[in-house]
Amino acid sequence: MKFFRTLAIFAVAGPLAIVCSGQEKSPLVTPMAAAVTLQEQPAPTTPADKGKKAKKEKGKKQGAADGSNGASVPATLEDCGKLPVQPFAVDASGNVSDTGKTLVGPVCVDVFYNPIQSFVSLATNTTTVPGPDLGKVVLGASSQGGELPKPPVGAKKNISNTFHDEYQQEISLKEVLSGRKSSYGKAVNEQEVAIAAIAKLRRTTLLLNPAQLPLAVRNGYKNLKDPLLAALQGGTAFTATDQVDNRRQILLAQLQQLADDLAGFPLRFSDAPKVSPDSIAACNPDADSGPTEIRPISWADWSTHCKEQYGTLTKQVTADIQEAQNYTTASENIKRLKSRIAVVQYWDSIFANMGLRTTLVNSDIDKLEITGAFHASKPVKCGTLFNQTANTTVNVVVADLGPTLEGNDPTTKAQGAFVTVGCSTPFSVTAGVAFSTIEQKEFAIVKSSGGLGKPSVNTFASLNDSHIHPMPMGMVHVRLAEWGRHKYAFHGSFGVAGNIQGQSSGGSSAEFLPSVSISFWRTMYLSLGPHIGTKSALAGGFQEGDPVPSDITTIQGQVKRSYTVGFGFAVTFTKP
Repeated sequence: MKFFRTLAIFAVAGPLAIVCSGQEKSPLVTPMAAAVTLQEQPAPTTPADKGKKAKKEKGKKQGAADGSNGASVPATLEDCGKLPVQPFAVDASGNVSDTGKTLVGPVCVDVFYNPIQSFVSLATNTTTVPGPDLGKVVLGASSQGGELPKPPVGAKKNISNTFHDEYQQEISLKEVLSGRKSSYGKAVNEQEVAIAAIAKLRRTTLLLNPAQLPLAVRNGYKNLKDPLLAALQGGTAFTATDQVDNRRQILLAQLQQLADDLAGFPLRFSDAPKVSPDSIAACNPDADSGPTEIRPISWADWSTHCKEQYGTLTKQVTADIQEAQNYTTASENIKRLKSRIAVVQYWDSIFANMGLRTTLVNSDIDKLEITGAFHASKPVKCGTLFNQTANTTVNVVVADLGPTLEGNDPTTKAQGAFVTVGCSTPFSVTAGVAFSTIEQKEFAIVKSSGGLGKPSVNTFASLNDSHIHPMPMGMVHVRLAEWGRHKYAFHGSFGVAGNIQGQSSGGSSAEFLPSVSISFWRTMYLSLGPHIGTKSALAGGFQEGDPVPSDITTIQGQVKRSYTVGFGFAVTFTKP
């Protein structure tokens, strides 16, 4: 599929990553790529990004001109061509209705199904449909290009100033971490809202009949479109804590660097001049104006006043690191988000393959023809050679898409052959009666009047003269064309008849009828053509009415037969 353009496999493995928002992301999730971008602010676009954007805008203008907004619209039963279509339907239980039929090919087997309930594959052999590989979904590109904070070289002006700066830095990083947690919660919620809307649409269309389904799905998508779009975009609003964010920084790395800096205080500030402990100003890292102590002070002297604040900040940074690790690419939280984003992208690709896209406005959706997405067709053509008959069984595999809403593989169910298509030999044999326009005569020696007062005389005469006569006929036909779903067919035919006659008509003979035939329901055949048959005449130059010589006492031996051509037609039937 045609497999399964709608069951896309997310097969790009890699870490949680960041890409620039200027890069275009296709609304279709393909088996080869399923990248989800996660970031907080748009980054500058590259020349390649601008080229992609211009191409996309051109596609939108083209779509607006034809009313499709660039969306592809599936064609209805496009695989069937001009073959006659035999319809079936998948019911709510996932089984094909009206099974066990035997059809005469060529024919196109068409199965109607609800594409948001299941995926249907038709084949002569059982096949399985893979679901989305949720474990390989990535949330962006590589984290290369991020800038780690440079480690300090030597001490700053003094330990008090340094501690104040790092205290304020922790407050700033904690705000970023809080925003990251909020962004995560919002992204997860948007995925859940979209998935719930998809599940609701599936429930409301489960028991609808085929005439109602396409319109119901199309109208339901109009209500689903906004939460689906929000979920697709919401996945880009979150950046993992071990990935580069819009500030070109990695939050977790910054917190770890801050913890390293604090741990290095005793060594970094061990060589300052000795001062009187009573002269050191109080430790006040919350002061907006900075510390009041500006002298270089050693760790030993400073810690006697600020050890408690130092310990509190160290514990807080450690707690921040632990919290940030809950939102790294390897964390359970991000695995959950990956799974939910994969589900949303997977279903977005299913709708997109039907022609329903989040970029469409409602007026465009109303004009969209999506009926073709509700059909799985399997053309069975008859191409048997010579005198052969082929029977083709069609099997169906139905994949229930319900489990994919929970990130699981579709549940597949293979149903046995539900229909058999017979492609019979083009040759057929019939028997019936043929009618010929070749004149048939039966000759005899009859007594005729010799005249007034004279005795009777024997003369040659005909006792039976038939201008149209029937005869039994057996025929062989080769089918050349057929139409009306096998009601009518055109054949080339050849028939052999046995013209059974007595010696007075020249005896029996085989006669032939090459013809063209029209059949009805492959049962009754009407054939027309030249009849090659025999015609009787008197031998020895005698004519009807001639007196019979005294040495001829019987008609036998006095009748000759010769082949001639006339017009013939036949009505024959196949064996019941």
